[in-house]
Amino acid sequence: MSQPKAIAIGASRGKYIGQGLLQKLAREGYEAFGTIRSQPKDDHTFQVDLTDLNAASVKAAAANFDSLDLLIAFLPALRKGKQKTIVFITSNLGSIGFNLDNARQPADERVPVPSSPYGATKAALNLIGISLYSELSAEGFSVLLVRPGLVRTDMTNGFLEVLEKASPANSIPALTIDESTDAIVKTVKAHIVSGKPDVKHLNYDGTELSR
Repeated sequence: MSQPKAIAIGASRGKYIGQGLLQKLAREGYEAFGTIRSQPKDDHTFQVDLTDLNAASVKAAAANFDSLDLLIAFLPALRKGKQKTIVFITSNLGSIGFNLDNARQPADERVPVPSSPYGATKAALNLIGISLYSELSAEGFSVLLVRPGLVRTDMTNGFLEVLEKASPANSIPALTIDESTDAIVKTVKAHIVSGKPDVKHLNYDGTELSR
């Protein structure tokens, strides 16, 4: 049996979820590859222009894969594989329900959401994932929209400090990158084992979400 392969889009930094997923997949026995924005320093990273899926850099990266059993958002190469699973890392901040409920709270009781543009991009990502499933399900694709939980990363440290200051008695315990990525990979592998193409909105621990 050939070694399963996975590729993570956005694995440039160590204290972020993308790099954590790449490392976890490697520990799980995957031949794990990652894309970065700067010039790659080893044979297992590829510099690609994802604004153009016909770009030479994308085709060159895809050519390195005979099949892909698990993929983090890299469609051209995935079409070569037998297990066609696309995983989007989404966020609670992209949830219309969460943001609507939060906006209706008294101003002094709202969660201090740090970035409207960030939430908007995650909401768009959710719709892209659902639309992709509609377009690709006939080919046997699955699409999983996975929330990683509140994870302590370089990006969220400032937000967590604001939360703790705003409500020290009700602070939400943050996950480590390892805790989040371990659970995400377990959740995705459980779906792959089921062998059934589907579209799902999941929490990192595998709980199915309705909104």
